[in-house]
Amino acid sequence: MRPLYLTSARASGGMISTAPELMKFLKAFFNGELFAKSNIESVEWNKIQFSPLEYGKGMMRVKMPRIMSPFMPAPEIIGHSGSSGSFAFYCPSKQVYIVGTLNQTEKNPFQTIYTMLNCVD
Repeated sequence: MRPLYLTSARASGGMISTAPELMKFLKAFFNGELFAKSNIESVEWNKIQFSPLEYGKGMMRVKMPRIMSPFMPAPEIIGHSGSSGSFAFYCPSKQVYIVGTLNQTEKNPFQTIYTMLNCVD
């Protein structure tokens, strides 16, 4: 018998993982262990109107203009966020990987991500 979470519709089209497993995947992905790094470097990003979010090759990129974040630096991050507050992002300028979950659908993870990034020199 499969555990209930594996039969749930909540993961339809998504993935179920622990944070440590997701971190391993994220690092392998961006370090070229799963695909050639040229696949990431050659992404053509599609802008979403009136948003700092861009999408390409199944990834999300957030490039926040300083005017949208005047009190807190918001460097570029690449990865994806989930529908339940989960997230997995890489910050190229700081060479930092961030994964986690807020376990809430009402909250946007980006404030938490940028707060964490601003704690890194």
